[in-house]
Amino acid sequence: MFDKGYKFREVNHVKGNTVNEPFIKAYRFTFKGKNKCKYVVWAQEYSYHFFAIKFHLNSHQHRADKYEVLTNYHDATRIIRTCEEIMLYMYKKIPTRLLVLSEIIRKAKIMKIQSVFGFINK
Repeated sequence: MFDKGYKFREVNHVKGNTVNEPFIKAYRFTFKGKNKCKYVVWAQEYSYHFFAIKFHLNSHQHRADKYEVLTNYHDATRIIRTCEEIMLYMYKKIPTRLLVLSEIIRKAKIMKIQSVFGFINK
């Protein structure tokens, strides 16, 4: 199921640690998924020795809910695998940090709750 991710590349990093951005540094990665859709992955480094991984479609970058939009491309396993490979890349780069795939865990909990209450049409 999680056998192969997409090829990714590290684009740049941005320093944070302001009022609106509580992270120390954010590393930006990109990859092309199914149907040639470009995805952006952010690995945000926080001061308490952990990274949070977030991803979104590049076309959703100006939306306020960009991390919450479902695409219906049915490509979640390869996208998650790619995020795992980025996490391993970051671990090799900075081994003293813990990694958290925050948005996927949060969305999985929401999807489970919605399916229990019948909000998802099958």
